[in-house]
Amino acid sequence: MREPTIADITPLAFCIQTDDLFDFKNFQSSFGDYLLLRERDQEFEEFLIGIKRRLSLGATQQEFLEGYKAVLIRNLDKIMSLVEGRYSSMDKKTVDTINTTIKQLIRKILVAEDFQKIQELETTFRRNVMLQVYSLFLKSIK
Repeated sequence: MREPTIADITPLAFCIQTDDLFDFKNFQSSFGDYLLLRERDQEFEEFLIGIKRRLSLGATQQEFLEGYKAVLIRNLDKIMSLVEGRYSSMDKKTVDTINTTIKQLIRKILVAEDFQKIQELETTFRRNVMLQVYSLFLKSIK
């Protein structure tokens, strides 16, 4: 087995980051905690506390929803591109299945009215995209 390069792990890294974004409750509860709680950084504290409060209030969460959707869709699009480019010659059927799942996820994200609807997609992403990409990654480094 050869040592993987950064280029080799990029599709998997995008999957890990995207999976983390699907867990909005964790994102919301831990937002800025390193700087706020651990470092007590005065430069950022007022700004980050304001954002953290708005993330927690139902009335202001909506201002973040569209941007959050955009980031998720950008990551999913990037995963599709990376998977297609890296693994289609090795396992076209799995790549097609991954890309079909990602397109379904994007459709659901686009129409999601709240973060709960997005968070419900995490299991599908993890099972049908992330684990499949991990499997392709392992095959590719053998």
